[in-house]
Amino acid sequence: TLVIEHGAGLKSIFYGLASLEVKTGDTVKQGQLIGHVGSTGRSSGNHCHFEIRRNGSYIAPQNVFNRSKYR
Repeated sequence: TLVIEHGAGLKSIFYGLASLEVKTGDTVKQGQLIGHVGSTGRSSGNHCHFEIRRNGSYIAPQNVFNRSKYR
């Protein structure tokens, strides 16, 4: 599990990465490689589970990102 703390109680959480390119305490920049997806557990293919949390509560990513920017 990789957790990136953005400040103001906002965190990005990545589960199921096969390997990490960062370590605890690192500062990361937008666009930086942070890890590699893999097929962990009982999955049938490569994937990464991604969550956003604010003050510990789940926020749907589509409510955070401007979807038109990524189409």
